[in-house]
Amino acid sequence: MSSTADFVEEIKIAIARKHKFILSDDDPVLAIVTLNDLLLNHHLAQVNGATDKLREDIEAVTERHSLENRELAKNIINKSISHSVSEIKKVSDTLVEQLNTQQQSFLRDYEVISDNNQKLKTISAICAALSVIGALVTAGLVLLT
Repeated sequence: MSSTADFVEEIKIAIARKHKFILSDDDPVLAIVTLNDLLLNHHLAQVNGATDKLREDIEAVTERHSLENRELAKNIINKSISHSVSEIKKVSDTLVEQLNTQQQSFLRDYEVISDNNQKLKTISAICAALSVIGALVTAGLVLLT
């Protein structure tokens, strides 16, 4: 027996107990029960179909949004990386420029120190020469006296 037939039997038993009369299988009341069952099954099939369609639509929209979000995330990450690289390059360029400036300053200072060392060597040589001349003059005066 199908579930509709079982339900019709339950209706017959419930009416017999409560109202004390028996419905026959050809009673119009049972035809209404069958009609309602058919209508409910028809509408249930339509609701199930609409639910399945809605589920498919939601899945499609979810997939589309997921892909769009992935692309958006990629774009944001790529822009962020590009910006970070650009900022790092700016900082790096600034540091290189500062190091070059300091290097040039150190080289100028080195040249000045090197030039001063050369002058000191020349002065030391002149002093040594003057000391030798002084010693010779002193020796010559000693010999003359």
